[in-house]
Amino acid sequence: MKSQHYILSLVLGIIFFCSRLVAAPGFGKLPKPDELVTLDAVTLQTSTGKWFTVTVSFTPRKHPNPEKAFNEDFIDDVKLDLYICLRNNSREKKFKRERKRDFIEADLYDYYHSSVEIITLKVDNIRKELHFLISNELAERDGFNRTVKPVGHIVEMTLGGVPIAFKEGIVFEKHRQESILEKFKEFAQSKSKANEGLLLPAHLVSANYLSNAPAVKIGPSSSASGL
Repeated sequence: MKSQHYILSLVLGIIFFCSRLVAAPGFGKLPKPDELVTLDAVTLQTSTGKWFTVTVSFTPRKHPNPEKAFNEDFIDDVKLDLYICLRNNSREKKFKRERKRDFIEADLYDYYHSSVEIITLKVDNIRKELHFLISNELAERDGFNRTVKPVGHIVEMTLGGVPIAFKEGIVFEKHRQESILEKFKEFAQSKSKANEGLLLPAHLVSANYLSNAPAVKIGPSSSASGL
């Protein structure tokens, strides 16, 4: 019964998601994943300095509603949410030292979340980058300071409050099953709350990170996903 209830909830959620897209201004038909904005990559950059850096790269391809835009070369009111999952190697070493045997792989994962509001995004087919920072001391403490690839990530974007889809918007190791990816998303949204504020939009720390960024809002941003 529980599995049937979960499947029904998932189906209803997909229907609701699609209806919002179709009904929203500028989305006369459901855009394909990466049709309006392409998600290019989520990468990690280790450092011996102050910051451990996570970079989200994306490329604006097409305006969702050029007929009604004041300037069809720009998309206004864009929000991006990033959830990142990193393996806590220090916790794993501690468990092994203590000969702890009842832990599972998921107990070694830590989740972080951050959000950026983009005032306007130029539709120029040029790759944009948003950088996010975690204190390198925290990364060293938890043993992921030399990590070159996250366990998984979730990137969500809304245009005018309407969510768009990415081909690689949810990535979790080598898993491709929809049910596993949705469960991973639930975990990320829930468990990242404990680490809220530890993953920072880099431009809040230094404007030097804005060289390849769109016109972002300078200041605290609310989550695009409502969390």
